[in-house]
Amino acid sequence: MAANRDLALFSTIWTMCSPANWNYINKECPSKGIKKNKEKPRDVYVEDYIYELLYRYGTQDLQDAMRMAMMLGQRPSDMLKIHTGLIHNGILSFKQNKTSNPLRFKVTESLQEIITRRAPYGGYLFLNSRKRKMSVGNLWERYKKAQAIAIQKHPEHAEELAQAQFRDLRAKSATDKSLVSSEEAAQKLLGHSSVNITKRVYIRRSKEIDPFEEGVVNKNK
Repeated sequence: MAANRDLALFSTIWTMCSPANWNYINKECPSKGIKKNKEKPRDVYVEDYIYELLYRYGTQDLQDAMRMAMMLGQRPSDMLKIHTGLIHNGILSFKQNKTSNPLRFKVTESLQEIITRRAPYGGYLFLNSRKRKMSVGNLWERYKKAQAIAIQKHPEHAEELAQAQFRDLRAKSATDKSLVSSEEAAQKLLGHSSVNITKRVYIRRSKEIDPFEEGVVNKNK
């Protein structure tokens, strides 16, 4: 995946240097024709019991971040930029960093509980030790500490705990939303323009199937 990102960046830079843009280079891009590695979407699903273990050993700010990640289904960078100034008439509104898609969330009782605890006097909800807006790196450090404690105390789940990343909570939120509602509801929660990307990348569990228990099955009891 990293190699694919590098190729895309190199191609973009070369295009900007072409005669059509900055006119620095008048040659064909060297990366043209290079095949990218086929990428497989990440398929880790954080089971409820794994989530609960990580939550148990997290600090209060990590616990609140985990809850909000599940409720809003947003990327860490979007969640950490939430400010009380984005809330008007009971609606939390912001644009996603990656896509600029506008989202509007109802401030439910559970969401308000977190907002009140995190920013009783207003401001950013998540702050670092210097009382400044928490970065993704700050959040990652808190998560890794909780993860390490959970692995130490629950070695029987060490592999699953080690695989689970904070970013997987976005997929868990989408998956769980689709299971209790629909894939379209999960799409809206994540802010995707198409349900296809939601299904292909973020929904990592399907609904249970009822076994067939009629006809010859019952006759052979």
